[in-house]
Amino acid sequence: MRRTAHVHPLVTGPRSQDGSTIMEVVVAVALLAVLSAAATTLVAQASSKTADNRARISASALAQRELDLAATIIGASPDGIEKLASQQVAVNPNTVGVKASGDADYPFLLDGQKFRVERKVERRAIGSGSPCQGGIGAAQQTAAVVQVQVTWDGMGPSTKPHVTSALFPPHSAASTESLADKAVIGVKVTGLQNPESPARPGIKVLADSPVSRQEAVTDSSGCAVFVFTAPEAGVDVDITLLGQSPNTYVNQAQETEPTLTEFSVTPGSSRAVTFDTYDLAASLVVNIEGTPDSDVVTITPMAGGAGDSITAPIEDGVAEFAVLHPSTYALQVGTADAVSVTLEPGKQLVETVVIS
Repeated sequence: MRRTAHVHPLVTGPRSQDGSTIMEVVVAVALLAVLSAAATTLVAQASSKTADNRARISASALAQRELDLAATIIGASPDGIEKLASQQVAVNPNTVGVKASGDADYPFLLDGQKFRVERKVERRAIGSGSPCQGGIGAAQQTAAVVQVQVTWDGMGPSTKPHVTSALFPPHSAASTESLADKAVIGVKVTGLQNPESPARPGIKVLADSPVSRQEAVTDSSGCAVFVFTAPEAGVDVDITLLGQSPNTYVNQAQETEPTLTEFSVTPGSSRAVTFDTYDLAASLVVNIEGTPDSDVVTITPMAGGAGDSITAPIEDGVAEFAVLHPSTYALQVGTADAVSVTLEPGKQLVETVVIS
């Protein structure tokens, strides 16, 4: 009798060994590719980090150079601070003596890297008084805060610029007498948002006159100081609040950039200007349910006795007020009963009015 040998389908003899070997090679090659890619990424990141570190060292040297030059200007004469502060923001102000890159935006060349330098100068009042309170002695004794920011060509999106600053006292000979031809204006900005701390720091202020146009930013006490040479006959100066980017501020008169004028500012004078109720703007959306007998919504300030009524058109049952001083308003739609709404700084209130 003949016997037939049966081979189990899962048993393939030597070919099973060959198949396993090929699969192992494929897996090994794939794993090697992944590891190589990861290694390449790590090397690139390390190289980029090293380049950033080298650039930051050069940036620090450029920033210190700019601070040293500012110190030289301030220490050279009693009006050194005013000379420096006359140009509040300067881009690449001192390129002489440093290797030029040939790039207008990044003119400094160090270790093969191109750099850009920005200098900001802000006055700081010193002494027993404050120019925002009309203290002439303190107003004419001003220090300077100089901030230098250095960036470089090819910075990555997550790389931060190098920033450093220093506080410089006035020249030892700077006194009321030596600055007798100067006029000083202290601008105080306050608001209602936080009664415990009404000062508005970080508000940009513009002082504009035929003889001087300057910008300053209010300090932690809400004070900005302007010092300039005034003619004997005096000069009118317009003081305008430019706000605090990117936020929108508004006063009770619903002005985002309010202006006050100081008339006949003369040499040796010190003026104190105050802007109050300058707060982060709020907004209001009114939804109308039913059929109103008016095509507008009217709101009237109830607190502080400031400002006239404001109207907004009703479109598809909705009226919107974009920039409002945070306060309490009487809201009315046509002859319907008025309702009271209170707006909070920087927030939007959605109110629904039902017309029966």
